[in-house]
Amino acid sequence: MHRFKRITFVMGVLGYLIMSNPVAAQMPAYRPGELLVRFKAPSRAAALSASESEFGIRIQGSLGSGLIYHLVLPEEMSVDQALAMYQADPAVEFAEPNYLITPQATPNDPQFENQWGLNNVGQIVSGYIGTTGADIDATRAWDVATGNDT
Repeated sequence: MHRFKRITFVMGVLGYLIMSNPVAAQMPAYRPGELLVRFKAPSRAAALSASESEFGIRIQGSLGSGLIYHLVLPEEMSVDQALAMYQADPAVEFAEPNYLITPQATPNDPQFENQWGLNNVGQIVSGYIGTTGADIDATRAWDVATGNDT
């Protein structure tokens, strides 16, 4: 096998293994180039704009009554690089990517887990073990639409 073909084959196999890795597939998505940071002391937050401007980081806004800062990174800085920088800063309480969230419309019915037909995860109901996935996928459908009052 030629060297180029061997390298291409190995890269293809590695790509497949990474993409088919269930842990990688379950990693939450986040907005590229954005970070959420909370500082331990308000005084550090006040100095935020001056120190971050040297890296090209800008404040997009704040959340949680101004305690958490929504930062936009320069194009040349990855989220991983920014996370490493902020997580190494002792003045930072936490730093994380700006994760994308989606509503989850699971009902608050206390008997919901006993209704196999809606969401069967193999739970035991009245001494019988359910079959995982043998349901109408109601929870997935509710994430799309829950109907309307008309």
